[in-house]
Amino acid sequence: CAIVASMLRIFDKNKSGPEVLAKLLGYLTSLDDERSKGKIADKTQEGVAKYLAQLKIHLFGNEDHEVTKDGVLLLSAEAAKKDLPLLLVQNLSVLDFEARKDVASVFGALVRVKGEDG
Repeated sequence: CAIVASMLRIFDKNKSGPEVLAKLLGYLTSLDDERSKGKIADKTQEGVAKYLAQLKIHLFGNEDHEVTKDGVLLLSAEAAKKDLPLLLVQNLSVLDFEARKDVASVFGALVRVKGEDG
């Protein structure tokens, strides 16, 4: 149940989608830098996992967070503009299993939204 407890803590701050995206991009950039130097901090991996899970909720919703199509479209467009899919794929090998599953969900959502949008 540690996962459930950590998921509940994720939404305690109620960050907006763009705020979550900005935080995730910051952690992914740090992770990329650390990976190139050969030493990855646990805190960085935890930050990526935390904000990936939070972004997933902003894209799909849950029982406590309802999403709108416009909100998802805006968030997806911003994620694509900031090269989030590329950063996710580049750092996939250094993420833990749960974060990899979230990467797959987020990446799939971003591709589908872009595909449906035109």
